[in-house]
Amino acid sequence: MFSISMRAPYLGIKTHFPYLLSLINVPRLIPSIVLFLGTLTVIAPQLRKYHLEKKYYLTEDYTRIPAILEIEEFLKKYAPDIIIKANFIRFRDESTFIYPLGYRKTAIAIPSKFIKSWRADRAGTEAVLLHEIGHYRNGDALILGTGSLFEITVKYSLTIVVFLYIIPLTLVTADQNIILFYDNLASLFSTLHIMKDTGTPNSELLIYFVIQVKFIIFTRGSYLLLVMLPERIMDLVFLLFLTLSTFIIPIIGIWCEELNADRFMLMSKRNDLETSLKTLEKLEDEKSLKSWLLSQVSHPPKALRHWMALHSCEKKSLLSFIFFFPLAYIIQLLILLIQALSSYTISYLTGYLNMQEILEKLLNDLVTAMNRMSPYWLFFAILLLLWPLIAVYWVKFISGSSETYNWENYRGYFFSSIVLIVISIFCYTL
Repeated sequence: MFSISMRAPYLGIKTHFPYLLSLINVPRLIPSIVLFLGTLTVIAPQLRKYHLEKKYYLTEDYTRIPAILEIEEFLKKYAPDIIIKANFIRFRDESTFIYPLGYRKTAIAIPSKFIKSWRADRAGTEAVLLHEIGHYRNGDALILGTGSLFEITVKYSLTIVVFLYIIPLTLVTADQNIILFYDNLASLFSTLHIMKDTGTPNSELLIYFVIQVKFIIFTRGSYLLLVMLPERIMDLVFLLFLTLSTFIIPIIGIWCEELNADRFMLMSKRNDLETSLKTLEKLEDEKSLKSWLLSQVSHPPKALRHWMALHSCEKKSLLSFIFFFPLAYIIQLLILLIQALSSYTISYLTGYLNMQEILEKLLNDLVTAMNRMSPYWLFFAILLLLWPLIAVYWVKFISGSSETYNWENYRGYFFSSIVLIVISIFCYTL
């Protein structure tokens, strides 16, 4: 289901650049490669530790100025086992963040800019620290680094497509068309020799030659514009939605981690909601569409974070948070359907499929996908039913902190799990 590869320009036609054909499918493999590398950073957290500490020169041997001593004291209150690492000379303008030192050992990186903020806005910087402590208690340090890989992929996606798809494809297509043109000309000259041997006048031979050359150019040009160009555009659409379908669930997972850390920040400063909201308001607005898209890969939209924080004590905020991950699977399903439609559109344009056949294939794809998603819905339902119990032991395992069971919001978890069970049964019976 939904498994389609990028096509070579002319199958069976020789080219002087056969090695370029192997590059055409590379962009299709990149989302899977990025997911593999992201999984690798989770399995081997020392890789991310080595990269970050080398990049920012982070160390535990930093100058103990009064502000950093106050930060140490604050962290001991909420996360006594977290390790502070800093470099006030080389690590200046970045944001503070946590990263893994191992499976159950976490560090927090403090830049010099954060020290200045601590002196200027103590309450706001405490809220930032609580957000990072929320990540630490939830065990997010192992996973957050994958967002950087997705961000890099999105940032260089246009370069990847141009150098690994458009340029190789253009060179191979041009080369194959030149070869085809010369082959057609050779065949035409062979025909002209036969016509001349049968006594055809030179004037008629010239007219025939001009007509045939025009026909060759017209047919090749028509094929390029009406068949090949739409195919390549749909290939790019396919590639776009393939990448989206691969990344959407991990990205939504990262969003949930950020929103959950916001919830911890808010619950820890329940009587100071205004300060927490001001902290979220201070998040910089992206100045360009590209910057905005990149920021959404590793953080939820600012407006969503503000809304979730503003209604953090209400049931609708909890229900919205609970349904984020199941919603990601629905979005992925829609993306996969659009991806399949882009491929079927090529078959429609080339006459291999009619509209009725396309609709039947899409319906079959949809039913198959929903059948396969049934176990996921059931898994999420069971997870939600048990989450108030699991969460306590998870936090204890990751950070050593003790929490009480959250039965206050269990009705929301129970209602959500029932909805997911109904969806699971519906998908299974299709």
